[in-house]
Amino acid sequence: DYSSRVTGSYEDEVGELAQSFNAMAQSTETAVSQLISKQNQLEGVLQGMDDGVLAVDAENKILFLNQSARRLLEKPGLDENTKLEGSLLVGKIANMMKHAIESSESGKETITGAPNDKQFIVYVSPIAGQEEKSALAVITDVTRVHKLEQMRSEFVSNVTHELKTPLTSIRGSIELLKSTDRDEKTRRYFYDVLDIEAERLH
Repeated sequence: DYSSRVTGSYEDEVGELAQSFNAMAQSTETAVSQLISKQNQLEGVLQGMDDGVLAVDAENKILFLNQSARRLLEKPGLDENTKLEGSLLVGKIANMMKHAIESSESGKETITGAPNDKQFIVYVSPIAGQEEKSALAVITDVTRVHKLEQMRSEFVSNVTHELKTPLTSIRGSIELLKSTDRDEKTRRYFYDVLDIEAERLH
């Protein structure tokens, strides 16, 4: 209880001690209040993130995790002070964090996990400045971005093909028309081809 204060009026050394005690109690109460406020702000930010955030110690025991980590890993039962285990995806992340603790090096990997072959970018880093070794992981779901990239690539490939086919036909017809004099019937045939392919391009 940091609100406790020495009451009464003293004029000797006890009075000075009482004043010092009260000043120290006030300073401690303010510092603890600020620390709790900052901790609540940080937890609010972490819980509001779309990315999963979790921390484990050297024994693979969860020190912290947010709701997004539970959702992305599809493990609603994961909780603090329990082991980080339960699926192939969770096992891969646990191994990455173990390596980060043992090597004191950060790492980043793209992991594919069930169900539906979801893709995650996982960044792990050892947490410095603590007596007990631990590591932090940030998990980002990039499945939608990956699928959009595939769609874009397929779209560009299809458009390229659809443009090249009529252009090849148009260029071929023009070269044949220019190469030598053609009779009216042949010219009309090539003009029809040019007209059809131009319409296709349009």
